[in-house]
Amino acid sequence: MALIPYPYNWLAAFAAAALLAALLAGTARVRPRAAVGWAVASVPLWLTLWGILNSLGPLLEGGKVLEPLTRRQLSDIWARKVLVDVGFVGAGALIATASPPWRLAAIAHRLRVAGLPMGGRSEGRSIGVAVLAFPLLALGAYAVNRLLLGVDSLNQGDESSYFDNMTPYHAILLSCAAGFGEEIVYRGVLQQGLLRAMRTRAWGPAVAIALQAVVFGFAHGGYGTWSHVIVPLLFGLLMGWAAQRFGLWCAIALHVLIDIYAFAADAVDTSPWFGELLLTLLGLNVVASVVWLVWRALLLVRQEHGAGA
Repeated sequence: MALIPYPYNWLAAFAAAALLAALLAGTARVRPRAAVGWAVASVPLWLTLWGILNSLGPLLEGGKVLEPLTRRQLSDIWARKVLVDVGFVGAGALIATASPPWRLAAIAHRLRVAGLPMGGRSEGRSIGVAVLAFPLLALGAYAVNRLLLGVDSLNQGDESSYFDNMTPYHAILLSCAAGFGEEIVYRGVLQQGLLRAMRTRAWGPAVAIALQAVVFGFAHGGYGTWSHVIVPLLFGLLMGWAAQRFGLWCAIALHVLIDIYAFAADAVDTSPWFGELLLTLLGLNVVASVVWLVWRALLLVRQEHGAGA
């Protein structure tokens, strides 16, 4: 039985957000409007916290067997992630920036000034880094998953049939919903909130990245296996670093890509063409990444020769 069942989880999330707004507004560094905006944006995190508490029991007791989701349930998942994660964070951003929703450039500028990680790059360059780095990340994720699957104590549950009804349609929508929603919530709101709280500390960025990764890992404890905590935790560390170093759009693009290929493992059973398409795109991605690396290496050699002359 859930410790905080529906709808009390929502009531508890709104109460915690209201308390956060009051605490932030009581500090000299945060204006009341910004405090309310941060509080509204924090609602998905409070819901995540209650979800973590509810999943600890099955996780510690030995996992559980997850029944296959219906296609209707798969649709509900991505719709809920968009409405909750993107919806509350978007509403919080509009409140905090005091900008009308049709002035996207003004909102983006104010969020960047407020600390949204852009990595010193434009949105296009940030996404470009993600696309070029994706083959290496995909290889690493595959290796880690294969390694953890061989450890029985980390896979005490059974979620192997959970996504049996996955289709290419659901794989793409779920990947986009998770990529945008989770990166905005964890690497945007949580990581940046922790950074702002520890901005005078030299070790602040490392601690903020580590803490949000731990929360992100346990947020996946609902699968009932420790491997589904460890893999997202490691992924969260990498995405936190990528967001801080190359920008939030880099983390979003990497997350969307890795999830599409992960969900494709279930979708290809009913749609073989989807797997063939993704393998072709991955091959082109590898070629593009190798060409870019060779070009960068040649450029560095030319610069060194020029400096030596």
